[in-house]
Amino acid sequence: TRLSACRNQLEALPAALGSCAALEELAVEDNKLISLPDELDDILSLRILKVAGNFLDTFALHSCTNLVRLDLSRNQLKHLPVKTLPRLVELQASENRLSVLPASLANCTSLEVLDISSNHLVEVPTTVFHLLPRLRNLSLARQCGLQTQGLKKLPRSICLCTALEDLQLWENELDALPPDFGALTQLRVLSLHHNLLVELPRLDGFRCLEQLDLSVNQLRSVPELRPLRRLERLSLRENDVAHLPEGVGECERLTELDLRDNPRLTALPLSCHRLARLDALRVSPTLVFPPPETVVKGTDAVLRCLRETVEKQDYSLSRPVLA
Repeated sequence: TRLSACRNQLEALPAALGSCAALEELAVEDNKLISLPDELDDILSLRILKVAGNFLDTFALHSCTNLVRLDLSRNQLKHLPVKTLPRLVELQASENRLSVLPASLANCTSLEVLDISSNHLVEVPTTVFHLLPRLRNLSLARQCGLQTQGLKKLPRSICLCTALEDLQLWENELDALPPDFGALTQLRVLSLHHNLLVELPRLDGFRCLEQLDLSVNQLRSVPELRPLRRLERLSLRENDVAHLPEGVGECERLTELDLRDNPRLTALPLSCHRLARLDALRVSPTLVFPPPETVVKGTDAVLRCLRETVEKQDYSLSRPVLA
């Protein structure tokens, strides 16, 4: 049984709702609710609860242990109401006022999707990720409180979530990643833009990675990219990178490469001529090679210039030396 009452300017739900013993899904998004009736906790059959876009500042769940999906986003919650939700697969709690994560979150051992972006977290307890082996999508992006501009450190235990495929960490104050970060070998999407990263760990283990956003950091170098054979999008915009590794030419699936606003980057590696699928190359006028007059003509012109340069070098090396 499903009940939907979204966008109805509701300010309260009736206590009689608790008597709907067969109710499996309740959707009351985008109303004016400031609280939910305690009787809601009596609906043991409830599997999906959507209360996003209200004015909830407190909320408790004790008996709804059959919940599979819970959407609390866009409220004013300061605490997460999760204690024992062993069947919970998806938890949406973005755009609230959370400053801490409860240790009990580790009891949600079936969790696959967790979005806590746009809250006020200062740190993440190291125990939270110890028992979340199924977690595939995690967002801790944009943690901006009154006295903080974002997370400064990731717990090392995040590296235990080896099933992670999509990790969103943008708009924080991270200046380093955990030493075991390479254990996240199933990552397909990694977004770290707008942080304070100075260096990166080795990327050898990220062979499934398809999208990597490192823009607006403080990177001075880039580790070897050769293992990232599935990489399709790479952004290094607004860093301090002076050289790209030659291995970037091995990322043959690359379609987008953004290198703008790296003032020390003056030349592209010749290996880039092998990026046959590249259709969006973005560079700054500070680039010396290929020359600016080639760059303004677009991606195809840049690749052609690189290819012709390689061919000239090969021809020069193949010419016989006359006595």
